Amino acid sequence: MRKLKKPQLIFLALAFAANLLVLVFLLSKGDGDKDEKDKKGKLENVALIDQKEVKGQSKQNTSLNSNDPIVLRFEVEREELVKMLPRKQDLQKLEAHQVHQIPDDLLKAGRKLGNLKELSLRYPKNIKLQEKAKSFYQQCAKDEQFPTSIRSLCLFNRSQLAKNSGEDFDLESYPPEIKALAMELINFN
Repeated sequence: MRKLKKPQLIFLALAFAANLLVLVFLLSKGDGDKDEKDKKGKLENVALIDQKEVKGQSKQNTSLNSNDPIVLRFEVEREELVKMLPRKQDLQKLEAHQVHQIPDDLLKAGRKLGNLKELSLRYPKNIKLQEKAKSFYQQCAKDEQFPTSIRSLCLFNRSQLAKNSGEDFDLESYPPEIKALAMELINFN
């Protein structure tokens, strides 16, 4: 197998990142809840959360406690997502033929990132959930071990939470390449 030159590797990595960003964005806008019905374990108790009240409180209540199943669901899914998200070093290990298709694990991670976004947008009055979601997206966007495309999508998701809550959110503290891709998504949305 011939070794690729640095410009070729950079081009392939950028092409892969751009495709990944578009895919994850599209998955997050689509119906990413197909897998939800099959979840077991901790998530069984919250599978029908949209149709029921939680401990006698509606989903619009702002004072849900730390045993809130919505927050629990977010935390469980976030933990799973963090384990699934590709790291830069993982992508650098890909063979030349592997960059032309998106691995199944990456697709699953994209769906899970979309599920987290949908969950956090579905319950805008749940303060604890919103705090956890904002914190996660900020950390994800600033974490240099994640590829630019993932970090940009996290920054985009964070900006969406801010927009939905009427919060002023400043993008200036983020690296230019992360901001640029996030702004493309913001302008596209």
